[in-house]
Amino acid sequence: LVVSSVSVYPNPVMDAVQVSFRSASATVTTIKIMDLQGRVLQVQTVTPMSAGANVTATFDTRNILSGSYIIHISDAQNGFLGTKQILKQ
Repeated sequence: LVVSSVSVYPNPVMDAVQVSFRSASATVTTIKIMDLQGRVLQVQTVTPMSAGANVTATFDTRNILSGSYIIHISDAQNGFLGTKQILKQ
């Protein structure tokens, strides 16, 4: 995990999930919710003000079926940064 202090709240997820982490760089960062087959269900992009900045993204999960999903984080400079698993109830 290249990004530090990744937190996902709440987990298990009901209507929304908040993903927070400290950025690895000041480049465009992509946060995806993916199913276990790798299909992308939702995507958000953010541009941190600087490396080490706190980044938070909130996803509406009301239209996602119950099950296990992966939060995938990547950026334009470093590529893959890390993942976290979530459980949708």
